[in-house]
Amino acid sequence: MSDNKIKYLPGHYGTSKRILGRTFESFYVETPEELSAVQTCREYASRFDDAMNTGASIVLAGKTHNGKTHLAYSIAMDVVKGGRTVHYTSPIYLLKDLHPEFIALRRVTDDQISQTIEFCLNADLLVIDDVGGGPESDVCAGIIGSIIESRLRDKRPLVVVGYGTEKDLSRNIGASVLDALKESSGPFVVCDWHIPRRRRDASE
Repeated sequence: MSDNKIKYLPGHYGTSKRILGRTFESFYVETPEELSAVQTCREYASRFDDAMNTGASIVLAGKTHNGKTHLAYSIAMDVVKGGRTVHYTSPIYLLKDLHPEFIALRRVTDDQISQTIEFCLNADLLVIDDVGGGPESDVCAGIIGSIIESRLRDKRPLVVVGYGTEKDLSRNIGASVLDALKESSGPFVVCDWHIPRRRRDASE
């Protein structure tokens, strides 16, 4: 199964080229915490049909360079292999496509806006990566929060990758949105292990 499947089923915006091809098998495991995280993410992907019925979503939160994106992408690839659609995005791409100032600056068309909303709301799985990893604003938090809440209401699963602690994530998407994510009955994976600099390229 090619990584291109994520590009066209139906989206792939915001995915760094450096993680293309990453899998659960290629995730470097050294600590019990890392092994537990991989097992949790792998089980979520393997039982994605159940998540489609319940709307259970998974949150990955922790320090930078701890492999959160690697794990999120591995989930996405396994879900695609199961014949489901995935849209992979990040706050900066959502801002570029949906923030009024960016829309005017980039001359984003109504069709492009509609397509972004369609992908975010109707893909079987939406992955929002790097939440809190950039200069998010109240407007950005509002956009992300609205998308998450809409999907949760419709029982459509998400993978949310947040930089920092649970408190940081709460600030970046809103406390009520984070509470709703946690109430979706999916796992909350804390990625707070230390990864030496030499291992960063192998795990992120």
